Amino acid sequence: MHVSTANEQFTALIEFTSEPSERPALLEQLDTLAGLFPAQPGFISQHFLSSADGARVLCYVQWKDEASHLACLGSDQVAADSAPLMALVEAGRVQMHVDGYEVFHTSEAR
Repeated sequence: MHVSTANEQFTALIEFTSEPSERPALLEQLDTLAGLFPAQPGFISQHFLSSADGARVLCYVQWKDEASHLACLGSDQVAADSAPLMALVEAGRVQMHVDGYEVFHTSEAR
């Protein structure tokens, strides 16, 4: 098993909530974003998780460091391609909450 306590990575957790009627539009936009992040410098991995009740989606994105995450957010391509999702948020059809975390401990099976 590999165990790390180094503070090297940055994780963004983005929670989306919506009414069931908005879920197809939300998932369509998240599918578009899923293709954008891997091309960004410093990207490590991403996971999209859906709650059992279908009301929430959690996007878990790991970056080499916080600077890589911020550079992605400032990318013209990401801004343009995420505009439809942001329009859903601005219209109140989807709620979005973003938190950033530094990884302080990782355990992995070998």
